[in-house]
Amino acid sequence: MINEEAARNYAIAIYEIAEQLKKEKVILENLKIVAELYEKNIEFRDTVNHPSLPNTARKVMVVKVFADVLDSLAMDVMTYLIEKDRFNEIAGISREFQKMYNEKNAIIEVEAVFAVEPTSVQKDELNKKLAGMTGKKIELIVKIDKSIIGGGIIKIGDRIIDGSIRRQFEILRASL
Repeated sequence: MINEEAARNYAIAIYEIAEQLKKEKVILENLKIVAELYEKNIEFRDTVNHPSLPNTARKVMVVKVFADVLDSLAMDVMTYLIEKDRFNEIAGISREFQKMYNEKNAIIEVEAVFAVEPTSVQKDELNKKLAGMTGKKIELIVKIDKSIIGGGIIKIGDRIIDGSIRRQFEILRASL
């Protein structure tokens, strides 16, 4: 709970600065890049969190790793988080920043699970239908799960629409 609250507080502060500078989208993308590397690359995470590594060395490492990738404001954010011993909260900060960005821009994340990758036309159609249903812009996150056999599962917030063939088989089996 404390980590979530800290992440939210840092995200709010970062968002306010980004908003003043009209860099919300840039900072959002930059936070995602850093958070993804931090979560997926164990070597990077272990190195940047090593207790014997002084903050100055952490900053140098982060600057070298992200020099060609991050906006200058995002780089300032990363070094600030290192100074405050909060770099380990980057994934939570990124998620909270994303929530604020989506809320302020009337965007809703929708997870769509299919057995096979949908075409761009199918994705566009799904986007249009979901935008009509929700009245918001849709950020479609497509995942592939061959175990659903066919059809799809749509997750909009707490709501799940399960149109998978696997689910249809389960319903049929229960009725027999």
